[in-house]
Amino acid sequence: MAVLIQKWQAADGSEWNTLQAAEGRERLLSEINIAMSILRIVKVERGKFYQHDLPLVRLARRRLVEIIKRERLQHWPEHQARDADEFHPNGGLGRILDDPGDPLASAWGRFGSIDFETGRQYDQPYTAMHPEEMAKAEPQ
Repeated sequence: MAVLIQKWQAADGSEWNTLQAAEGRERLLSEINIAMSILRIVKVERGKFYQHDLPLVRLARRRLVEIIKRERLQHWPEHQARDADEFHPNGGLGRILDDPGDPLASAWGRFGSIDFETGRQYDQPYTAMHPEEMAKAEPQ
């Protein structure tokens, strides 16, 4: 016997069983885009860096962490109380968010290549964690 299977597709191509779930995903995507829109999207060449405005990096990070707390950390009370600046971009939060296709994981991953002392974005997280190795790097 044939059955009708109905799916709903959100703007990012993800598929959902209900219209409400697809609309919820689209609301989340919109919130993430607004939070991250203050940071320019750049592809940094090896051996160079892109200089972001440090207060804007911190603001985007705070905005994104608030969304993450609401959406993914309901069962992690020890993380709910933490300030956004206490989350290391390559630390435990990334592991909590490690879900293929999760737009929060993708957005959080952008911070991994940014040095939070200077606002410089490098080509990879290793370089952001060891900026002394890039002391002679040129801006892009």
